[in-house]
Amino acid sequence: MPSVGKFFSGVVLKKATKDDVEAIAQIHIASWKETYHPFFPKSYLEKLSLEEKITQWTSYFKTSDQDDFSVYMAFHEQTPVGFISFGPSRDRDLAKDGEIYALYLSPSHWGMGIGYNLFCTAHQEMLSNGATGTHLWALEENSQALCAYKRWGGKISSHSKRTFILEQNKYREVLVMFAP
Repeated sequence: MPSVGKFFSGVVLKKATKDDVEAIAQIHIASWKETYHPFFPKSYLEKLSLEEKITQWTSYFKTSDQDDFSVYMAFHEQTPVGFISFGPSRDRDLAKDGEIYALYLSPSHWGMGIGYNLFCTAHQEMLSNGATGTHLWALEENSQALCAYKRWGGKISSHSKRTFILEQNKYREVLVMFAP
């Protein structure tokens, strides 16, 4: 797995700081609008607010123990194009694993291997810090993401699913697990 640094034609990874929250928020919103428009209500996606995402990510950096979580960003030709956040599992049953909390790219940079490189960096860091594996939760209907995770070596658990409600609609997420 690649290490942090230059890895793909002008793309560089770096550990994010609170100074990166606006770029993270912009990528987060753009990716959500493109990724989830087939699944989530249009009205919900249209209401996503840059200011609210900036507040959310600022709070994340202020209140989280930087030893317990990490955020890395990908830059293509010095422009922020993606990020990944990860840390200890939030699931008691998977307490020895590391967890990917979020992985989003600017839609213009999908399919370039940037997501995989962000994933590899996070996976390797968590294993180096003692995790026995890595997992994430993905929207069950998001076949594009699930196909990518399978290519990256992920196994979709047919037994572990969870649900959430968004704008009075029920959605299911599946657990994707990655071995060391």
